[in-house]
Amino acid sequence: SAIAAGNGSQCGYCTPGWVMQMYALLEKTSSPLAQEVEQHFDGNLCRCTGYRPILTAFGTFAKGGKRCGHHRSIGHPPALLTHVVQPLHFTDAGTQDEWYRPTTMEEYFVVVSKVGGKRLRPVCANTTDGVAKYYTKGGSNIDD
Repeated sequence: SAIAAGNGSQCGYCTPGWVMQMYALLEKTSSPLAQEVEQHFDGNLCRCTGYRPILTAFGTFAKGGKRCGHHRSIGHPPALLTHVVQPLHFTDAGTQDEWYRPTTMEEYFVVVSKVGGKRLRPVCANTTDGVAKYYTKGGSNIDD
């Protein structure tokens, strides 16, 4: 529940490993120091979330409930605060895959109706492409 409350999971693939590693640490010592929590997670990989929310979530188990990982948040660059994402549609010249980037739910439903019976694959950061390429070929993709 600490991972969920701290936004430490996106795809969920790595979450069981993180949870079991934290469980093992808590079995060893019921009240670890923040430094022990940080050092206990060497070797775990997360391609989606990044480590800050995971470490922060598990830092709540540290003695005193302190947040782990000393950091300072940075503000968004001013240009990004006013940037408007434009809808997009293109076809990959090599694979003939179609890519769409709807920016509203209405645009999303237009894309869904356009592709008809073709395979449609929502894509978020495209981190699954390394695995999915072995199981699926071609189709239309929706990028967020």
